[in-house]
Amino acid sequence: EASELQCRFRNEELEKALAQVGSHRAEAEQSESQLTVAESQLADHQEEVHRARAELDMHREAAGREARNAREELALAVADLAWHRKETDVVKAQLSRQAADSEAQVEVV
Repeated sequence: EASELQCRFRNEELEKALAQVGSHRAEAEQSESQLTVAESQLADHQEEVHRARAELDMHREAAGREARNAREELALAVADLAWHRKETDVVKAQLSRQAADSEAQVEVV
């Protein structure tokens, strides 16, 4: 009878242990499922970051091109302004000579 009680006790202990194993297994499966979801979300976020970086690089390149173009346009405008100033100086000099010639002709008359 003592042996039978010991067997029952051991069986109960084994059943408890098996129940715990089943519970742990279910928790492990749930954790694994959560990990899979988290890994998928991480991959999605990494892809978003990659796309955002690519877009940022594209915008930086465009801004760089626009800045270079603006500098070139400014340099051309400065050169054009300098040319027009020289032309203005030439015209002023011609007008001054003409005025001087006109004054000289008026004095002669």
